[in-house]
Amino acid sequence: MAMTLNTKTAGSASLSFDFVQDLRDLKDTVLSSRACCRGDLDVVTTLESSCKDKFSDLHGLQPISSKLKGYLESLDVLEGRVQNTIDLVRLAIHIIEYKKR
Repeated sequence: MAMTLNTKTAGSASLSFDFVQDLRDLKDTVLSSRACCRGDLDVVTTLESSCKDKFSDLHGLQPISSKLKGYLESLDVLEGRVQNTIDLVRLAIHIIEYKKR
């Protein structure tokens, strides 16, 4: 929305504090999801290293580890995209407010 915003026609109804707050809430969700994935990856890594002697078939943990690493990479990208959108919306709000003066 912010990337295609026409500041000449946009009003405070389309860009608001609530919209930015929703984006910040999304960013918080991304951060907590990353923490959960990181913790899960630590558990899987520990299981892989500590159970090698007891179990000969640990192939089941490697795909889980790979998926968690992929999720972490995706969350890193998503966090950056959400932050960029927050910054763009904030800038658009400032431009709209400036033009109202």
